[in-house]
Amino acid sequence: MRQRLTPLVLPAIAFVLIVMPLAALSAIGWLDWRPGLAPPAATSPKRADPADQADPVKPADPADQARTIAIKSPGNKAVDGRKIGVELALDGKLAPKPGVRLDPTRGLVHVHLVLDDGRFDEPGHSSSSLFDVEGATGYSGVAGGDTGLTYRDVPPGTYTLRAELVVADHSSPVSGDEVEFTVK
Repeated sequence: MRQRLTPLVLPAIAFVLIVMPLAALSAIGWLDWRPGLAPPAATSPKRADPADQADPVKPADPADQARTIAIKSPGNKAVDGRKIGVELALDGKLAPKPGVRLDPTRGLVHVHLVLDDGRFDEPGHSSSSLFDVEGATGYSGVAGGDTGLTYRDVPPGTYTLRAELVVADHSSPVSGDEVEFTVK
């Protein structure tokens, strides 16, 4: 009798000790274990940006919000694909990071950068800190006190970088710019 139970007991113990806790952590949002999901990119700790600490519930002053955007860098030139710094010129402020997904009637705006139709807009290639806030890939978000980000490990070729200034509901761009550059 003892020999017949052993093959059943060990898988049951493994299920209770391993699978059930993982399922519970996933259910409460502490673990995302979907197949093919890349682990989050390692980030270095940085000081809190005062613009990110602003009260996102406070109504935005439309006069303070950015209404035009231009890509300052990389420009129409050849760059090293290991690290591509993107710098933006804005005529006003961006929403604080916690305010990115708020009611669009408040006038809060943020930036979507799209490299090569979103091919490199995911945590493995982009330093955007908004992937978790926006809950999407296909573009890299910029908000708060940031005025750019860094793309990493982009192979040689010619690419188009698009910048869109958008309101919280992403209904339509407020302003935009586009630049073509070459990675050597």
